[in-house]
Amino acid sequence: MNYYIIKESSKNLSVRSKLKKIDKIKNFIGKDKYFKYLFKKYKKDLSMVDEIPIDFVNDIEVSAQTINGSIKLNSKLFNKPFSLIMRYVVHEMVHVFQHIDGLKDDGSKKNYLDNKDEVEAFQEQIKFDANNKGKEEAVSYTKKLIKFHKYPKNKRDQKLDELTEGLEDVENNTDKSRGDGEGG
Repeated sequence: MNYYIIKESSKNLSVRSKLKKIDKIKNFIGKDKYFKYLFKKYKKDLSMVDEIPIDFVNDIEVSAQTINGSIKLNSKLFNKPFSLIMRYVVHEMVHVFQHIDGLKDDGSKKNYLDNKDEVEAFQEQIKFDANNKGKEEAVSYTKKLIKFHKYPKNKRDQKLDELTEGLEDVENNTDKSRGDGEGG
């Protein structure tokens, strides 16, 4: 059995429900083929997943963020489909690896989607989506993402190509045979 320290409890979520969801997330990471690929790509031992803090919090304005290697998921995600939560976990896990390896973009880019660390995290997130929902849906999501971040219209096609780089090589690395009804 794994134990997790919860630094702060969300107003609307019981500690028990949060622990149960976090345990489900960490178990999924340990079994999922895409996460295994991701840990291998970044030369990290999969067993370290138990050491990575993950929590659902109320005090962030974004859907998810990583602070000093700790993944914070907005509590508004808690009751969303598990596959949506895991989309954010993939993205944030890349940031955890970046923090461990000391990689940090200087943040001087005008647009969020020009930050090299964000591009790298979105590329993995989009590949994860392609594995779970298909390439067409992943590309559709990416177009919405670019528009949401108000990326300049005359550069959107180029940004789409950058963020979806490698999708043509995507194999189904995600184990959908778990039968949890969540579809990864």
